[in-house]
Amino acid sequence: MKKIKLISFIITLILIALIVFFILQNKQVPQEKIVVVGNTQVLSEIDHLLLPVGSWNATENDFNQLKNLTKDDEYASEEVNKLAILTKYREYAHAGHGLASLHDYVKTGNESICPGHALSHYYVFMKHNETQFAQGVFQEAEDQYPQWIEIKEKQTQKNKSQQKYPYYKTLFNQTITDINEGNNNMTGQTLSILTQAPCAK
Repeated sequence: MKKIKLISFIITLILIALIVFFILQNKQVPQEKIVVVGNTQVLSEIDHLLLPVGSWNATENDFNQLKNLTKDDEYASEEVNKLAILTKYREYAHAGHGLASLHDYVKTGNESICPGHALSHYYVFMKHNETQFAQGVFQEAEDQYPQWIEIKEKQTQKNKSQQKYPYYKTLFNQTITDINEGNNNMTGQTLSILTQAPCAK
């Protein structure tokens, strides 16, 4: 009888030990979040992508490492996803500019206020039927436009030589109005002007 009890006790201990073992094995160790701003590894990966993008030799998959490095930063992650899609459609000029803006964000922590670039990306995404991305960058442009005006007006008051500010203000306003009215057509020349429009810092 004692022998049976002893065997039962040993079996129970073994089962408990196995349960604890499997729990510990399957328990996921929480990973530390990657801080993007000031991260030299992220900056290095962006620099690594500049050449293939600049030489029109990059693919969407080339952004996988950068996606992994920026996944814990909402702004940077969204930007990388947009850059990957632009590269997928061989829109290298837009992707290259986006990489430069992302580099500036990682280095300084300051998000770019570039409604012109966002508007140009809207038309590019619409051209490729990427409506979700298009709506995202359009909302970005609408949100940034008032900030851009405020900064540029202050800069213009200090520096009267910024004569192009009224032109871009009118262009942005008209473009936003056109899109809201359902006009998704854009000439190549105007698209180029939007792409080259100044950001606000």
